[in-house]
Amino acid sequence: PDTMSLASLVIARGIDHAEINRIIFDAKSLEEIRAQKLTYEKMEMYEDGAISIIVFTNEMKNANNITDADIGDIVNSVRGIEGVLIALALKQSSKDEAKFSLSSRANADIDVSEACAILGGGGHKRAAGATITASSPNEARDIVIEQFTKLLREYKAGNKNG
Repeated sequence: PDTMSLASLVIARGIDHAEINRIIFDAKSLEEIRAQKLTYEKMEMYEDGAISIIVFTNEMKNANNITDADIGDIVNSVRGIEGVLIALALKQSSKDEAKFSLSSRANADIDVSEACAILGGGGHKRAAGATITASSPNEARDIVIEQFTKLLREYKAGNKNG
């Protein structure tokens, strides 16, 4: 209620609320758009489209002039796809190529922090992360997909029985 009251005051005073909304939610740099395009081209789907993942390697970032800042929120790009219950983004560290930061999001009542905890991370029920150590991007992806596939299957089994 407080937020809505403040928004009402902003509108009543004639402040350009549409422009504020555009700046906060829609304005992206060219590099962020390039990263988003690459995400849609390179993402992979698992479990009949219930899990989506993008793996950003250093090679991809360098070849496309993309920085870690440009892909900071990229997990939400793969999260927005219809039918996705779990969205994942893996980003290779530029300082240590054997390290990958994982961001996970849930579009259902799935506790992604459980899988992240197994991988040494943590977070909240619908938003969690971890750092994965792997010898290659494919190995990192496989480690992550294994944990989140188990989590998704447990969720689906619980929904059928419940």
